[in-house]
Amino acid sequence: MAVMRKIIHTLLTLVACATVIISQTSGTTDGRRTAHEAAEVPEEPGYAIVEESAAQQITGKLENPLLSTVLEASPPKKEEVSQVKEPAPEPAEPEPEPCPVTEEEIVMLAKVLYRECGGLSWNGTKWGVSYKARQAAVAWCAFNRVNSPDYPDTLRGVLTFPNAFAYIEDTPVTDDLLWLARDVVSRWWAEAQGEADVGRTLSENFYFFCGDGRENHFRDNYRAPYTVWDWSLPDPYAE
Repeated sequence: MAVMRKIIHTLLTLVACATVIISQTSGTTDGRRTAHEAAEVPEEPGYAIVEESAAQQITGKLENPLLSTVLEASPPKKEEVSQVKEPAPEPAEPEPEPCPVTEEEIVMLAKVLYRECGGLSWNGTKWGVSYKARQAAVAWCAFNRVNSPDYPDTLRGVLTFPNAFAYIEDTPVTDDLLWLARDVVSRWWAEAQGEADVGRTLSENFYFFCGDGRENHFRDNYRAPYTVWDWSLPDPYAE
């Protein structure tokens, strides 16, 4: 009798377990929906099932307004800092080239002026120009030779050229002739740098002169035919 009860109890237990398993299996099957059934079920607001392609997710074109709002939002841009460009500095003007005539050469020129035309101050104005303009013509004759390819290209070379200018080392130097020598040098160098009308007192094509003991006469050739300088340029030393 006890054995029978135990068997009956075991059978009842198995039946109960089977019933529980069957009910759980039935509930799981009822809870699943096919893709077709899920498509027919109306979407609940905010909980729609969205199956989007990778391309749609990249472009942000989603049917779900909540997700599309998030994906379509552009990333925050970095604040652009306006950079004010400073104007480029103007190119610096080239420094003027220093005059090649040395102080020693200026003293040499003053000595030549003393020997060649130091006495012209006695005659004052002549031919419509001052004595300083006539003295300066000797210096301009020397610089005409410096500019010419036929003579040395330095003032020293021209002044010491054989049988040319009366340069003697122990010649005295006066203040007025030293000033005049320096003045002609500055005018010549300004002309060499491109300046016009620097105050020449002798045209650039006159390379020779001879004196009569009181005045010098400048010409463009050593021998005839030649043209004698007519003092046609304005006098920069006229008072």
